[in-house]
This record gives sequence, structure tokens and C-alpha cells, in this order.
Amino acid sequence: MRINTKQLLFNQPILKIREVIRHAMTGRLSGIKKAAIIKEIATILVCPASTAKLVFEKLIQEKYLTFKKKKWRDSYYYEVSETEMGRRLAVTRANPLISRAKADLLLAELIERVETVNNNPDFVYKVENLKVFGSYLSDQETLGDLDVAVKLVKKVTGDEFKFKNEERIRFAYKNGRTFSNFIDQIYWPYREVMLQLKTRKKGLSLHEEDDVLNRTETKVVYQD
Repeated sequence: MRINTKQLLFNQPILKIREVIRHAMTGRLSGIKKAAIIKEIATILVCPASTAKLVFEKLIQEKYLTFKKKKWRDSYYYEVSETEMGRRLAVTRANPLISRAKADLLLAELIERVETVNNNPDFVYKVENLKVFGSYLSDQETLGDLDVAVKLVKKVTGDEFKFKNEERIRFAYKNGRTFSNFIDQIYWPYREVMLQLKTRKKGLSLHEEDDVLNRTETKVVYQD
């Protein structure tokens, strides 16, 4: 399945709708107030809250998302999750098709970058494994994308990890990087490794392992 980038869904650009579902997949649409969820959707779609509310209702009605009220201790929260149909849309790509030979080359180049990261003592995280999924597991010669799930683990633990994590953050500040909030700052040593693995070449799509774990068939192509 491919996305026509000019297509509309519920009178909104389909790529924006796809982003809403991806937020649900990673738990970023759940919360204690429904209004906050609507506000987040409005931010993604760049539309008024009233429009976001209608789109949200349509996504539930047409079975792209589920919306449940759950109890935790003495309070309640709202959980938004993707359905199987929603997941299929969320992982669908809009990039041009690529050949299997191109996918093989992208995978080989990715593994080279993985080994560079793993052998660099400056990085706090390393790649434990890579798993391919999606059209690459088929026997087709023309593929949508090379979809790869990445599992990162800490190179060190305890106080040494805390020290090296803070060291990487100080290094980032020294090189002009800024962070919008404390969470982004703490998360930076993890994110910088993901950025090192990415490429500007079209056809490679990296995912955190938790985003695809138990959701689809995968195959390990690299193990540290």
C-alpha cells in the first residue's frame, strides 16, 4: 500500500492523519483529559480544536483508533490506541518505490554505521540488534521502503551511565544544540545515536523496536 501525498482523509491531508495515528502508537495521545488529547490532535493537523474533535471522532468511528477510559489507582485517564487498520496506515510510506538491490545496499550501509556507533566510546548507547520487517521480508523485487526496527541499549550502567549521559549533554550544548524542555535534554544521548544511524537517502525507514514489537513479523539482520 502506498500513500498519495495529495490524498485527503476526513477532509485533512492523509499524511497529517497518519501522524495522528503514529502519536497514538507511541502513547502520545493518552492523557487524563480528553480536551488535552483534542488539543494535541489540533496541533498535529494545524486546525481548530472543533475540527480536531470531528476528525478524532471519525478516526474512532471508522476504526482507525480506539478510545477507552481506564482507572489507575484513584483516578481515571483516557487511552488512545491504534487498531490494525490504523497501524497499516501508520506504517505506510509516501516515498517512491525502491528496488531490492537498493534496499540491500541501504541495509549494508546501515550496518556499517551501527558498527561505527558501537565502536565509538563517546556514545552512551549502542545498537543491540536490527530487525527488518514489512515488504523486505517478501519475495518482491520492488519494495515500498526498507523498514528496520532498532534496539538501543546502554553501554554502561549505574553512576558511570549517569556521568556519561550528562557529559554528552554538555558536549551537545558546547556545540550549539538547544533543547525545548528537560525531557528532550535527558533523552538526547539516546536520540543522537538514532540520528547517527539515519541517512538522507530515501528508502530507509528506522523505527524504535518497541514501536513494532509483537505487531508484525520481523527478522534479525544484525546482532551485537
